Amino acid sequence: NNSLEIVRDSAGMFELIVIPGQSLWFLWQVSPVDFEENSTIQVEIQSTEYGSPVLHQTILYNLTVLDVNDNAPNLSQKQFNIPEDEEGASSDRQIVDLGQYVFDVDGPDNNMIGGYSLVSVTSDATDLTDDFAGVLDKSTGMLSTAGLDIPLDREMYGTSLDFSVNITDTGMPPQSRVVGFSVTLTDL
Repeated sequence: NNSLEIVRDSAGMFELIVIPGQSLWFLWQVSPVDFEENSTIQVEIQSTEYGSPVLHQTILYNLTVLDVNDNAPNLSQKQFNIPEDEEGASSDRQIVDLGQYVFDVDGPDNNMIGGYSLVSVTSDATDLTDDFAGVLDKSTGMLSTAGLDIPLDREMYGTSLDFSVNITDTGMPPQSRVVGFSVTLTDL
């Protein structure tokens, strides 16, 4: 008389299926496995042979979970404050470097950022997307005043600008997300 049992399952995701009367058994996955939660899983199976003496043998399986690109990039911060530029002191001033705030929780093969694209810019329900068309560097995510025809001024644009930017990763297939964030112009 023999038996098999799981004595350790580090992720709690498996069952042991034994075919009665045969020497076949299967390790059955009973819940989804996600690389971001468990990149490796250990399952230890013990075989017991009931006789005299009782014999035990244990086998440890180390399972490596492969990553798939199942998460889109996001921003860790969605509110930024910058001083206004009443005098137009700089024609190429950094507004926000989105690259410093973007993250993708996928593994290293899928979490690199591939690009940024401006979707919209509004202030007090006024569409300013055309005015800001050239402010976003599509490869780095840097927003700057380089593409503006007039200084970044509260009287011109209001106190808050609401941006929507599409961020895409380089995983296969690529994942993207439209992320909204606000830039508040503070008075000098």
